[in-house]
Amino acid sequence: MKADVISRREEGAAIAYTILNNNVPEVLYRIYQYLINRKGTFVHPVTVGLDFGIRYDVAAVWGTTQLKQLLRIGVITQQVRAGINQPVLYGVPG
Repeated sequence: MKADVISRREEGAAIAYTILNNNVPEVLYRIYQYLINRKGTFVHPVTVGLDFGIRYDVAAVWGTTQLKQLLRIGVITQQVRAGINQPVLYGVPG
């Protein structure tokens, strides 16, 4: 992993995480690490939400919100797979 892609620095009492020169909250940093560990595998937002302990009824919305922020930063990609029940998947290409 490149040192300039992800960094952690202390700012007062809280710790700020940086991904590609963007300050992000800890949850985004942890989701990005989660996706890096599954490099080449694309996951659905519900899977991300459930893996982070979010209730099923809000996991899709929560996961989509977090993944869209990482997509905006440009560190993950989105795939659309027509013909399956979960057509929009997110991940780090292998």
